[in-house]
Amino acid sequence: EAFGVDLRYYVEKTPMGTAGGVKQAAGFLDETFAVLSGDGVTDLDLTAALAFHRRRRALATLVLKHADNPLDYGVVCADADGRVRSFHEKPDWCDVLSDTVNTGIYILEPEALDHIPEGRPCDFGHDLFPALVKQGLPVYGHVMRGYWCDIGDVRAYLAAHADAMEGRIHLEDLERVAGRVIQLPGAAVDRAAVLEGPCLIGPNARVLAGARIGPGCVIGESCVIG
Repeated sequence: EAFGVDLRYYVEKTPMGTAGGVKQAAGFLDETFAVLSGDGVTDLDLTAALAFHRRRRALATLVLKHADNPLDYGVVCADADGRVRSFHEKPDWCDVLSDTVNTGIYILEPEALDHIPEGRPCDFGHDLFPALVKQGLPVYGHVMRGYWCDIGDVRAYLAAHADAMEGRIHLEDLERVAGRVIQLPGAAVDRAAVLEGPCLIGPNARVLAGARIGPGCVIGESCVIG
């Protein structure tokens, strides 16, 4: 409420999949809407994706990202104008037909929800989108510009912190001090401590004499490092 946001929560009694979960909100999704995965960090310009979606008169637009290693993601193959032709979920290298992967960010028309079955699990990437493509419906892929990271494991979670401190994510407060030691309000660092950037010392944290904070470290709020 402090940010002027009205939130509605829908609780699944049993897991209904990514698409099945969204269908619960169908009662008020009566115009073009966006779906974002909760474990994605991105600075994507959603307005650009929406403009692409409307130019193509798409039923569904998947936001895609070029990936150096697409094996951990769902690979999406699209033609020159962006129309999706096939999906390949976490393929082997011999089956990699594209380096564009599904970010879990979608622009959808309400009519897309009509294709999600009632009362049983349904996943966007595995079930809904392949079915729409098979029916010849307008499903498009928009390759995004900007940062995206799926922080579904510890390695990626730590990498996102480093990317933020290095200025690879568009975060105004951190971009001004990218690559340096960042001390948030209330942080106290002893003169005899050693800090190497990029690192971040959280609010009211204390770094005592003799401590060494190395590159990539994030010290949480009110932590004490001896």
